[in-house]
Amino acid sequence: MPTPPLPSPDDRLPEGHSRPFWIREAEQESKPQPLTRERIVRAAIAVADSEGLDAVSIRRIAGELKARPMSLYSHFGSKDDLLDLMHDAVVEETLVGDVPGDWREALRLIARYNRAAVLRHPWLVATRDTGCPIGPASLKRMDESAAAVRELDADNAVRRALILMVDTFTLGHVTAELSGGIRRRATAEAHTARRDATTEFVQAQIDAGHLPHLADTGFTELLYNDDPEASFELGLDWLLTGAATSLGRRQTRPV
Repeated sequence: MPTPPLPSPDDRLPEGHSRPFWIREAEQESKPQPLTRERIVRAAIAVADSEGLDAVSIRRIAGELKARPMSLYSHFGSKDDLLDLMHDAVVEETLVGDVPGDWREALRLIARYNRAAVLRHPWLVATRDTGCPIGPASLKRMDESAAAVRELDADNAVRRALILMVDTFTLGHVTAELSGGIRRRATAEAHTARRDATTEFVQAQIDAGHLPHLADTGFTELLYNDDPEASFELGLDWLLTGAATSLGRRQTRPV
């Protein structure tokens, strides 16, 4: 059996490539990466997610990227620009893509995506309220909302009101979750004593007859709702069902 020919010089690996690929890849990843706008925005989002929006500064993000603060200014002009870019990057996560034809299902899906994005990035509530300009993702998000109600037999004012109503409910509910009103607490054990004391206090007020209506409501469920997703879905269902009923009445009302 003939001996296979030796590889020609042109077929041989470059010097140093005899080491395993994974070692070379790890070495490449450890080298300083080019400073891009996307990397800066990702780093800023990570800081905001873990420590809050107040922790975001040009100096802090430059430190995270092992870069000089002034080098970040070649990608945008100010911290406000960075916040705008962060906001729009996160709004991208709210885009559903294929908007369902049924307006109720479409608005329900959009609401779910919005809630999930804010739970991942709580600071989105703050950047939304600071008047961040409408960027590319925000425009797409607005277009999806318009697409959600495109088949609805109503005038434009009603369509806009319906979109605003669902957005307002979603933002209000998720804000309550984040503030601890109906959030499942990961550190519930640390709050057990405080919760027990509160429960005993309220129960004493009920037993004394000071809270007759709350006694029949189940006050502990009002204080500590451990299933925020179920609460959100129920409230959203009530909202959309009520809107559908109201719109049906408007359409059947005699002229």
